[in-house]
Amino acid sequence: MQLVANATIVAVLLGADVVVPYARISDYIFTFGVSLFLAGALEELGWRGFLQPRLQQRFSALHASLVIGVVWGLWHVPMILTGTGGFTVFREYMLSVTVMSVILGWLYNNTEGALPVVMVAHASHNMPRIEDVAGDVPAVFNTISGDATFYLLCASLIALYAGSQTLTRDGSLPNIPGQLSELSSGGQTHAD
Repeated sequence: MQLVANATIVAVLLGADVVVPYARISDYIFTFGVSLFLAGALEELGWRGFLQPRLQQRFSALHASLVIGVVWGLWHVPMILTGTGGFTVFREYMLSVTVMSVILGWLYNNTEGALPVVMVAHASHNMPRIEDVAGDVPAVFNTISGDATFYLLCASLIALYAGSQTLTRDGSLPNIPGQLSELSSGGQTHAD
């Protein structure tokens, strides 16, 4: 699916005009609901709920997020090959989803593993475009889309600000969901 407003924001900042086509708000709410429950919720249970915390035990949060981004992109290859889902050019899609994975990894780690936050962000990422750039598009978008540019800039700033090891300022990582851990009293175990 198309990404919401990132390309438009970058295009406007570079001087392009924007038109907003009419659509009923109920259409967007329905699309968001479907995207939230079919993509955001189901995929993020695997990407961030299972894979992210486990990869972060062996690799930095940045590297874990990049690996998940590549796997996430490849996960959609069947849809891309069959022409379903409205995906962009493959190389651009792979770049966008890989750097979006860094943003989602940052959200996951900074909310102590709050999957609903990441699920809503993932669903928002999947929303169709609500505006179009009119007229000439800046030449830079002949090479890389505004969406990819925006996500790359955000992911880079996150890595610089929070650090690549944990993508958090305090250096902490969320617990691994479902993993048994020891209690401080008497060595009993419980599931997180």
